[in-house]
Amino acid sequence: MKQRYYLLDAFRGLSILAMVWYHTMWDLVYVCGLQMPWFESDTGFVIQRTIRWCFVLLGGFCVSMGSRPVKRGVLLLVCSCVVTAASFVAGSPIVFGVLTFLGLATLLAAFWKWLWRNVTPKAWMPWVGAFACLLLFLLTVDLEIGKLWKWTLPRSLYANDFTALLGFPPLHFDSSDYVPLIPWIFAYGLGYFLYGILKSRQWLGIFCKFRIAPLEFLGRHSLLIYLVHQPLLFGILYLL
Repeated sequence: MKQRYYLLDAFRGLSILAMVWYHTMWDLVYVCGLQMPWFESDTGFVIQRTIRWCFVLLGGFCVSMGSRPVKRGVLLLVCSCVVTAASFVAGSPIVFGVLTFLGLATLLAAFWKWLWRNVTPKAWMPWVGAFACLLLFLLTVDLEIGKLWKWTLPRSLYANDFTALLGFPPLHFDSSDYVPLIPWIFAYGLGYFLYGILKSRQWLGIFCKFRIAPLEFLGRHSLLIYLVHQPLLFGILYLL
């Protein structure tokens, strides 16, 4: 029987709780029309990015431990199609959102893990990988707005929905939740290599020693919560 990393479940539970709170604020502002200046300010942007970082980083960290990444990736993609279809019905389209990204990233990680089995790991490899992913994320973080670090990219790269999936959205592209492969695949990779660093240092045991039962419960059911929370929020706000 595999060891359960309780603290990791708790981190995931805290992330899903923060995401539900953020989406509640989003619904109050953009659906109910309440005025919350802080939500549309830099503060709101930083909060949104922090929550996304947690989800993506944890996804990369956890895929290192999973034994069936292909099955997990396909499940996430199917769930993302359900969310996208429901979002169009609700009038707030989600195209290439976080579930789509996590599904694709998990499938890419399955291929990467297959390649990794043919390499004799060295102690320095996770450190180099983590540093490279962090550097590449910082270099490409503004790709969406046409910037590669200090350079302005040609608009011809921002052509269609396929380029939008990669990280080059055209002017007409619109999505309530947009998580392209670049730069977020590098944040996912950072989580992947962080697992390798902690494992090589034998620090993973700390995740087994601390327990926060309510957050662990939320973390173990994070996908289900993600799928049902917006319909529940809409229903509650409609009743209120």
